[in-house]
Amino acid sequence: MTDLLQILHDLGRITSTEADDAKAKFSELCASAKSKHKEQFDTFSREQHLDVFYSKIFVGDEKQVPLWKVVKMVLILSHGNASVESGFSVNKELLVENMEEDTIVAQRIVFDAIRVAGMDVTRIDISKKMIGCVKQSHSAYQTAQQLKKEKQSAEEKHASEDRKRKATIASLQQQKKQSWLS
Repeated sequence: MTDLLQILHDLGRITSTEADDAKAKFSELCASAKSKHKEQFDTFSREQHLDVFYSKIFVGDEKQVPLWKVVKMVLILSHGNASVESGFSVNKELLVENMEEDTIVAQRIVFDAIRVAGMDVTRIDISKKMIGCVKQSHSAYQTAQQLKKEKQSAEEKHASEDRKRKATIASLQQQKKQSWLS
């Protein structure tokens, strides 16, 4: 940790005060790992994301802000765009031919909510309430489709009226030019 803090300080990423505070908080965290945070460290698995793991430890503890700042920097540096890239692979699995953007967004929201809740998509208990929601989803889909058609129809009507107005204006301007020339 000392070497890491020295490198971050040399690169101008943190001040010497922040480095000292982070080092002190790291020592406190190491000491509390055997008592206060023992269960969290004992149950940690390599499949768990480090950012989620540490955020659970640091959340709501203002004293840990200097150390959390350093941990976030290290996690960002080591993984770069890994979360963005993993998001792309999840989106690729969700895609089906001719799928609309709203559907992709909705599926991604559900997937992320399940993952954040710490559940596995393949191990969800399907309740009567969920079944009821699914049954109602088709009518919600039909309503959405009807609204989409009405909106499209209104836009087409507005565009048609716009074209008629422009044609009328052009015709009147043409007549005005001809009357001036006469």
